[in-house]
Amino acid sequence: MHHLSRGEFTLVLLGYLLDPLRPELTNAECFHNLARSGECPTFAEVVQRTASLGGRWALLYRHQRELKLFTDPFGSRQIFYHAKGVEKWCASQPHVIAQQLHIPRSVDPDLLGFVSSPLFAETENCWVGDGTLYDGITHLLPNHYLDLTEGKAVRYWPSRKLEHLPLGQAALSISDLLKGLLESASRRQPLLLAVTAGWDSRVLLAASKDLRGQLHYFTQRFGRMTDAHADLAVPARLLKKLGLKHHIHDCPDEVDPAFKEILYKNVSTIQSEHKIPLYYDYYKHHGGSLNVNGNGSEIGRNHLRYASNPRSGRDLADSFGRKDDPYAMRCLQRWLEETQPVVDQCEMDINDLFYWEQRWMGNWKASWSADLDIAIEEFMPFNCRAIMELFLSTDKECRLVKQPAVHRAVIEYTWPEALSEPFNPHFAEPAKSNLRRRLHNWRLKLSGRR
Repeated sequence: MHHLSRGEFTLVLLGYLLDPLRPELTNAECFHNLARSGECPTFAEVVQRTASLGGRWALLYRHQRELKLFTDPFGSRQIFYHAKGVEKWCASQPHVIAQQLHIPRSVDPDLLGFVSSPLFAETENCWVGDGTLYDGITHLLPNHYLDLTEGKAVRYWPSRKLEHLPLGQAALSISDLLKGLLESASRRQPLLLAVTAGWDSRVLLAASKDLRGQLHYFTQRFGRMTDAHADLAVPARLLKKLGLKHHIHDCPDEVDPAFKEILYKNVSTIQSEHKIPLYYDYYKHHGGSLNVNGNGSEIGRNHLRYASNPRSGRDLADSFGRKDDPYAMRCLQRWLEETQPVVDQCEMDINDLFYWEQRWMGNWKASWSADLDIAIEEFMPFNCRAIMELFLSTDKECRLVKQPAVHRAVIEYTWPEALSEPFNPHFAEPAKSNLRRRLHNWRLKLSGRR
């Protein structure tokens, strides 16, 4: 934690900051640059100064009567709060507040139906909205700050229309920022970089070229994965071509019961029992390192696309497979009504913001980071607002799910040889099946049924 006070001005940092433009800076130096000597910056100025920074952090800002709390762009340093009454409570997990205030679990039948459904477990306990298991305890979502004076969450991003950028310009800037963030992180702790057959880890692998002698490249093997699995076979071939050692971490079949007990006490809801061996592997063998992963770059790959914008909470709930779930529809309808005017004003695609705040980073990914806290600190280089804005400033055609031109261009700029192996070949559709599907879609279109 770092703390700075000047008269009626106070700034507090929980977590760590990385500066890609000055990777030599320490955490303390990055923090103090947010409020330079003798200065009392406004809240908006502090937010703007974090735009190019990476890391995993939460910042508390106080100036006169203002008291505000906000997190890194992905909300990976989670904040839950209870703001009813005079006292305001914040914690990294909702059950911590519930225990302090003696708040029982909710008896809302819609919420109970949501968390007890088979789909909740199948989707790794992925939450919807900003609620929790406890009435009155709320999750602070990405792109919002908590006004502790008023006791409410306020959206602060997006606040303007993003300037359109050509593919090459955006990709070059993203490349420089990723390289700077990785260098900055490497000066703090040893880095582990998980490599799979996917796009996200490949971009980070390419961006790590100048540091390749310092990183530990690995893939975790768990469950029934064999050497033929694409996430093992593709990295093995690729890293050999690049002259790098590929480490395979075999996750244990058995986990110390004491580890499980502490994990369950540490978080309100773990993602999945099946992931506990992964956490235990990190804990036993890699606790002193930073775990680098490519989460978040999916926002730049158009994962959610509708023929038209979603018009209701039911449309959004449908993307979770929950179009008839009353709790999901209620939460997402409220989010849609709050977000749509901002999206319209800034001329954004609401699906991008939905994926960021609801479908992926704000809920599922944030809970993954919390689960990992028992074992290892996490670092997501894409968790940088400047990088996200660069992605979203390009044409949608440059951000396709299976052929993301921005991702490819970043690899071409940083380490083109990293393109020598295929991406996600286990997802490739057989040619006959692909042709059959396309013909079927054309028939539907011509018949007017699509």
